[in-house]
Amino acid sequence: MTLCVYLVIVLIVVTKLCVVAYTLQRLARPDGETNPIARQMMISVGTTKAVLIVFALVLVIISLASGAAIGAATSSMHCLSFRELGFRSFRHLCHTVTERAGTTS
Repeated sequence: MTLCVYLVIVLIVVTKLCVVAYTLQRLARPDGETNPIARQMMISVGTTKAVLIVFALVLVIISLASGAAIGAATSSMHCLSFRELGFRSFRHLCHTVTERAGTTS
């Protein structure tokens, strides 16, 4: 589970790096930015600096969320198995859900 969380973290950061590269390549001037807050920030501190500040903010948010996700993944909580839930197998679970859905509709 923790490996999956780390993989998602890496993918999100790589995606955001691609967005940074695309934004810096696409925007020659702040006038091209459609977000008024970002445009004003680009005018006041410069396009490159504004993009990097926003990227740093995104990294902080990713770090906070990642810490929470890794903490939850490594805590003493565990997923219940099908048997602990009262089902013999995944097929039995699907059959039970389908059967219940058919009786309620």
